[in-house]
Amino acid sequence: MRSLMIKMQSAVIVLTWIVGMYIFINFWRARGELNTVKPQASQIIEAAKRTDAPVNQFITQLVDYSRTHPDILPIINKYQLPTAPASNPGAVPKPATTAAPAPGAAPKK
Repeated sequence: MRSLMIKMQSAVIVLTWIVGMYIFINFWRARGELNTVKPQASQIIEAAKRTDAPVNQFITQLVDYSRTHPDILPIINKYQLPTAPASNPGAVPKPATTAAPAPGAAPKK
C-alpha cells in the first residue's frame, strides 16, 4: 500500500511539472505573438481614432437636426444618442422622449 501511495505522489508531482511547463511554454509563445501583432494593432487603433471624428460630427448634426424635426426622435431614442451638446462637460446627456399615451387600467373580468 505504501509503495502504491509513493508511486501516486510521484505521478502527481510529475504531472504538475508537465502542466506547469505546458502553461509556461504557451505563455512564452503568446508573449512573442503579442510583440509581433502589437505594431499592427496600434496602426488599426490609430486609424479607428481618425475615423471617429466624422462619426461624432455626424451624430452631433443629427441631434441638432432632431431639435427642429421631431420625426427623427424615434431614431435618437432607438440608438440612445445624447441630446445635450458635447461641448458642455457638466451637462448630463438625456435621451429624447416622445409623448406616449399612458397605459389604461386593465378591464375587470
